[in-house]
Amino acid sequence: MGKRRYSQRGISDKGFRELIYSYKLQNTNQCMALQSFNGSIFTDGTEQDLFDETALQHYATWIFLDNLLVGESVQIRVYIQDPADSNAMKKYIDVLVSDAQGNPSFYIPWTPTEQYRVSIQRVSGAGQTITWCRKVQ
Repeated sequence: MGKRRYSQRGISDKGFRELIYSYKLQNTNQCMALQSFNGSIFTDGTEQDLFDETALQHYATWIFLDNLLVGESVQIRVYIQDPADSNAMKKYIDVLVSDAQGNPSFYIPWTPTEQYRVSIQRVSGAGQTITWCRKVQ
């Protein structure tokens, strides 16, 4: 297989390499840094916010359910802002997690939105301390 020649398309090999380098440099500089925030909450019988963020960003969340025991359950909910009505939050995820977990890490995938709210509520059992980690980009 021979060496590719871009000069046939009006671009010299050197010019092509410089163009690619410039493209990579511009896109690298435009990447946003990944930020990480951690916290914990003691669950009770009410719906409690882990956080309620207002900023146009991408969000992802890990909720660690290591402390969940047999007979206990929690409800996890995720709300996002309705772009047609900035005052309305719409439920995006609503999951009931019960009993001790073989895989105790619950992941909420990357979600681009202007407002992002995650809540947890103990449905049965004793209250437990739940830890979480939110990623923002």
